[in-house]
Amino acid sequence: MSLKADFKDPGKDVLGELFEKKDCFQGQRKTEHIETIIIRHKIVLLPTVLIVIFGLFSVLGVNALIREFIPTDANLIKKISITVDFLFVSIIAHFLFINLMNFYLKLVIITNLRIIDVKFTTIFSRSMDALDLHNIQDINMKRTGFWRWALNFGRIVMHNASGNELFDFKYLKNPLKNYNIINHVHYKAMHSRVAIQKSIQRHQGNQPKQTDWEDISEE
Repeated sequence: MSLKADFKDPGKDVLGELFEKKDCFQGQRKTEHIETIIIRHKIVLLPTVLIVIFGLFSVLGVNALIREFIPTDANLIKKISITVDFLFVSIIAHFLFINLMNFYLKLVIITNLRIIDVKFTTIFSRSMDALDLHNIQDINMKRTGFWRWALNFGRIVMHNASGNELFDFKYLKNPLKNYNIINHVHYKAMHSRVAIQKSIQRHQGNQPKQTDWEDISEE
């Protein structure tokens, strides 16, 4: 089967596919459908918010220092203050924008066939790591500590048969709910795989052996 037959036509970029058409994404296989999409908890934005607040207070502090140490020239102080404010605010706005993009575009897509980790480090930089469900042997959910229980976030870790870590998703929303969904999808995928293997074995068992064909040809 050709590669074109195995995958749906991506059509649009993954952003359009995920947010305009929820049941389709770039690189989706022909028989694949989305079970759920998991995002991280907003607690991951706390360091970003603290840094932005610190940056804004830094702007006020720098303006105070400018007025304190620069000669009393109103026009000069005004020009320096505007320049410093523009530079600081531009850096803070860029930092905030990049982190918000990373938060909203870092997704975990659970399908009936795979688990896909979508990462956007910048607008023009994207990576997608996929793992077939039948390669997963063990799924663990971890939610330790008061704040994780109170705010309902945690991590889900997946291992293969050798015990090697395949995926480690941290700060996920509703970890128990998503853990149950992944477990259910994984169980269905493994059950379907076993059923297909048994069907193939039965089909192969019903075929005549080579010796039978030789006997028929001799007759």
